[in-house]
Amino acid sequence: MGFRHDPYYVEPLPVAQESLDLFVGRADDRRRLLSFVRETPTGKTMIQGAPGVGKTSLLNVVQQELLATGERCPLFSVIEVPADQTREAFLLTVISGVVSTLDELFGEEELEGQASIVQAREAVRQTVGAARDLGISATLPGGLGGGVQVGRAPVPSAPLAPTVPMLLGLLNGLVGVIRARGFDGLVVPVNNLDTLTEQQAAQFLNHTRDVTMGQNSPSIHWVFIAGPALFATLETRDAYRRISESFTNNPVTLGPLAWDDVKAALERRRLHFALDPDVSLPVSMTLAQEIYEAGDGELRFTMARLSRTVREFAAAFPSERTVPDAIARTLLAEWGRTQLREAKATAGEQRVLDYLATHATIRPKDFEAVNVSSAQRLSQLLGALVKKHYLAGGNRTPYRLTPSARFALHEA
Repeated sequence: MGFRHDPYYVEPLPVAQESLDLFVGRADDRRRLLSFVRETPTGKTMIQGAPGVGKTSLLNVVQQELLATGERCPLFSVIEVPADQTREAFLLTVISGVVSTLDELFGEEELEGQASIVQAREAVRQTVGAARDLGISATLPGGLGGGVQVGRAPVPSAPLAPTVPMLLGLLNGLVGVIRARGFDGLVVPVNNLDTLTEQQAAQFLNHTRDVTMGQNSPSIHWVFIAGPALFATLETRDAYRRISESFTNNPVTLGPLAWDDVKAALERRRLHFALDPDVSLPVSMTLAQEIYEAGDGELRFTMARLSRTVREFAAAFPSERTVPDAIARTLLAEWGRTQLREAKATAGEQRVLDYLATHATIRPKDFEAVNVSSAQRLSQLLGALVKKHYLAGGNRTPYRLTPSARFALHEA
């Protein structure tokens, strides 16, 4: 359609010069995070916000700025944290990520004689080999085995992985290699906490608190990527307060990007990836804004739906360069109906959906407006619609239509 790359691609911006050109908005958040990492080479920061809001992109843009000035060594791949991650596996994943980054920055040949690099490679290699040979029931951490599944077998009594002190020694040796090349330290992004429950995320942070403390990992600034309310939970619950106190800074909290910023980001992508500077984006800004509003401002949802709508259209009409709004809405409605196909609404539930066709949200106290006998009965209907994927919300927040329901019901 006239582009060298999908202008709606969904993945977070990487640690790359190109990302500085594509990143839009969040000037204050970017300045705060840059200041936190720059001023505390040894520290811990949390970026929090809803999934898909752009937390990883913000961090990677800041990492690129620090790399460009030679201040901090980044990690090119964020550390993904499964719910059952051990401290040993966590540290091995970090070590593997650091080695991979150093290979990319300086080349394997230049690093081959470095004792710290050789020891780190060997520790990772032996652990992966032991896991595969002995058939541990687990998924190897990202960066160690690419998520390779291994079979079930009893775990032997002898430890398979090196000890925490040994791993910290290896990690600090790698930091020494980084500092010898002129950097003040290393940035380690820890992703995935926003996919865990608050309890799981708090347990992980507590479990790894000692290995991410300054005295155990000097010249490393850890950046944890979490859900929107995690830090407040840590601060207000006695059992977790010590975790919040281990962070160097207040969290950087991200809300949805304003539509004007999303519009600017789309235009910047158009100019950056277009084969011809006059080519138009495949989907109109009017339709893009409808998708943005349906997803409550979630950037990842907006980009994903735009990209997939274009691909569906191009599969049917490969010679066309733009998607007419009417066809785009039909494709979006078809997608919405596929999400709801097995979940027909009852008569009572339909009254709720009819109400939401003209109202943004609904609460149990609105029972009279939808001709329901009581708030308790409406609460039951709302819960049923959540299970059927028509609604999202609850737990002290208003209920609202899911994006799939908005598109499916709009078309109907």
